Amino acid sequence: MTTGETYTRKSIDAMLQNVADTANDAKKIAKEADKKADENSQKIAKIETTQNNFDTTVKQAIENAILTVHRELAIEYKENNKWKDRTIIGFLITLFMFILGVVVSILRGG
Repeated sequence: MTTGETYTRKSIDAMLQNVADTANDAKKIAKEADKKADENSQKIAKIETTQNNFDTTVKQAIENAILTVHRELAIEYKENNKWKDRTIIGFLITLFMFILGVVVSILRGG
């Protein structure tokens, strides 16, 4: 081997080593990118889970608020309409007593 061939051989070996190093660096970068992608996927999944939990919590809170309002309105309606029930019952008792009085008076020979 001549000096030129040795020099060329060393240059080629150095270039091949450079290519191998670059390939190894590329593999490391690809692995790191995969790792980051996995981390990001996990973060996205956590965010989606948090969003779903938030949506569920808000939905339940709204439903509970609606049920509470309905319950309060029903209680208020019942409280406000007690007099109507009492008035109707009083009217029916009065009507019954009147009819009973008429029947008794007819039976007595009125």
